[in-house]
Amino acid sequence: MALRYETGAWGVRQNDKEALRWFRAAVGQGHVPAMQGLVHLYEQDLIGVRPDPKEATRWRERAAAAGAR
Repeated sequence: MALRYETGAWGVRQNDKEALRWFRAAVGQGHVPAMQGLVHLYEQDLIGVRPDPKEATRWRERAAAAGAR
């Protein structure tokens, strides 16, 4: 759902706040691709998330610890 809200795919209206809410909900469930999505969001200026190298690194490390390749 996060990606659908982020991009407006599959007929879902694009909504930055909802996208971020779904990314955070997914990482709360240990979803590694969502963690990797947060890395990308914090590396870029996307969906209203300001670039933050420390947050990007934190999520990269959590994703790696959770088994990301």
